Amino acid sequence: MKVLLLSTYMGGGAANCAIRLGEALQSSSLGLSVKMMVRKGTKNNWVFPLEGLDKLKGDFSFVAERAYFLPFEKNKKIRWAFSPNNVGVDITHHPLVKEADVIHLHWVNHGFITVDTIKKLAALGKPIIWSMHDMWIFTGGCHYSGSCRNFEQACGNCQFLKIPSENDITKGILAEKLSKLKNKNIRFVGSSKWLASEARKSKLLKNEHVTDMVTPVNTSFFRPIEGPTLRSELGISSSKKVILFLAMSAEDERKGFQYLLQALILLGQQSTKPDFEIIIVGKSNSKHFTEVPFPIHLLGLVSDKSRIVEAYNAANVFVIPSLEDNLPNTIMESLACGTPVVGFNTGGIPEMIDHKKTGYVAEFKNAQDLARGIQWVLDEEGVTSAELKSNSRIKAESHYSYPVVAKKYFDLYNEVLKS
Repeated sequence: MKVLLLSTYMGGGAANCAIRLGEALQSSSLGLSVKMMVRKGTKNNWVFPLEGLDKLKGDFSFVAERAYFLPFEKNKKIRWAFSPNNVGVDITHHPLVKEADVIHLHWVNHGFITVDTIKKLAALGKPIIWSMHDMWIFTGGCHYSGSCRNFEQACGNCQFLKIPSENDITKGILAEKLSKLKNKNIRFVGSSKWLASEARKSKLLKNEHVTDMVTPVNTSFFRPIEGPTLRSELGISSSKKVILFLAMSAEDERKGFQYLLQALILLGQQSTKPDFEIIIVGKSNSKHFTEVPFPIHLLGLVSDKSRIVEAYNAANVFVIPSLEDNLPNTIMESLACGTPVVGFNTGGIPEMIDHKKTGYVAEFKNAQDLARGIQWVLDEEGVTSAELKSNSRIKAESHYSYPVVAKKYFDLYNEVLKS
C-alpha cells in the first residue's frame, strides 16, 4: 500500500504530527510505502518539497494568499489565525499523487493546496483522508473560532475581520467549501475527540464521515533520562521543585501565558517557604516576570530536540495554560518523559491529562485553580511523584506511541480502500 502525506511545512505543530505519523508508519512492520509532499522543506528519502515551476507557484501563492487577506484583517495579532486559502498549487499531475493508493492531507494552507485542488484530488477516485489539526477545515477561514459558533450555520460577521458583516468573505469561503467538499470521497479525522465533535456540529461536516484518531509521539526519543541534567547546568538544586512552560512564543494570547503568570504569583503569595524554580522554553522576555517571586531560567527558542527532552526531565511539572488547543504535541512529549501535566479544561487537553493521575485538569481560565493544580502535583497530595511519573509514561506508551498509532492508521487506510 502506497500512502502519500501532504503538509505545507516540515516544522510547526501540525507538520510535526504529519512527520511523526510518517515515521511511525515507516518504522512499523505493516508493509506500507510512505512518502510526504510539502510546499516548503528539505528533501530526504521520503519527504519531497515542490520543485521547479510548482515550487515557484507555491512561493507566489503564499505571498498572494497573505496579500489578499491584508485589507480584511482586524489587526496584526490575527494575521496568522486566518487562512483564506484562495490560491495554491494544482498537484493532481504530480507523480507522487498518481502512484499513491491513499492520499492523506494534513495542514495544507499558506499557498499549498486549495479546496479546488482537493475537489480535483477527490475526482481521481483515490480514497482521501484529511486530518484536522485545528478548526479551519469547517470554518470560514479561522483556525480556532473561540466562542463564535457561526460555523454551525454559514459564517459571516467574523470577529477576525476589520469590517464584519453578514455577507463578509467568511461566508463566501465556507460556501465554496460546501460546494466543493460535500459528498466527496473524503474521510475527516479529528486528532482529538473534542475536534471531531466540533466538526460534526459544523454546517460543512455534520453529515460527513468524521472520526477521531490521535497522532503519535516517539516514546523512544521522548523518555525519562538519567545522568547529567539540565538542572545541574542551570545550577538548580535537586531539592527544588521545577515548573516548566514551553511554547513558540509567550506572547501568543492563545497559549494563555498570562494565566501562568497569575498562577505563579498566587503560588508565591500562598507558600510560606517557596522552593520553586521556573524554566521557560520559547520566545519570552524577562520583563514579564518582574512580579514572580521565583528564580526564572529563560532558555529562549530551542531547536535541539534533545535539549527539549532534558527540559521535560528537569521539571517536576509541565504547565500548559492554552486557551484553545487540539491535541498538543507538548503534552504527549511531557507524558512520554514521565513529567505530569497541568492544563485547562479546554479543547483536547482533558482527553490527554487523566485528572489527578497523570496531572491536573484546571477550571478553564481560572488562574487560582491552575495554581492549585501545580501545587497539587508538587505537594504529591494523595499520589507520589514516582506514581505520577509512572502513570504519565504508561499513558504515553499506551495511547500515543508509534506502534499503537501506526496500527490504527493502517486499519483506517485498509478500511477506506475497501470502501
